[in-house]
Amino acid sequence: MNRALLFLLFPILFALLACGPGTDAGQGTPETAKSAVTNIYLSRHAEKAGGENPGLLPAGEDRAERLARKLRGNKVAAVYATGYRRTQATAAPVAQANGLSVRTYDAGATAARLTEGWVARHRGETIFVVGHSNTVPALVNALIGEKRFKDIDENNYDRLFKVTVGADGRGEVTELSSGG
Repeated sequence: MNRALLFLLFPILFALLACGPGTDAGQGTPETAKSAVTNIYLSRHAEKAGGENPGLLPAGEDRAERLARKLRGNKVAAVYATGYRRTQATAAPVAQANGLSVRTYDAGATAARLTEGWVARHRGETIFVVGHSNTVPALVNALIGEKRFKDIDENNYDRLFKVTVGADGRGEVTELSSGG
């Protein structure tokens, strides 16, 4: 092969190697996944009925549907809720909208253990978590690494938190409304 031909082929070969498998925008490499941002939306269950292990009131069912509409633009990869009827019913519309089932987590587990597991399992993804007035703030605090939020007032069902966890593991929180 003469030198002129090599000078012509070298840039083509370089371009082909640079655009090889795993480098296009739609495919991530393991390194990309490690550095990806994870979004975790957290909400207290919606308005509940009375009694032991209650379901949702009609207002709570409406709120759960509004949450699903609010999160519609996000590709939610997993939905978590405690095993209570009210949390499962709040999470169900978001799960259904994303073709998922609700995964149950232990409300008694430590916030640090739960959040570390979710971030590790869902790096680079978006998840939705439903808890309780006394557990959601602890989960948010664990994700951001500080004790900023206290228990949610028993009459407040409107708080929705978005925690964005960066590649460095640090979370930044934005407080939103669940829509009503």
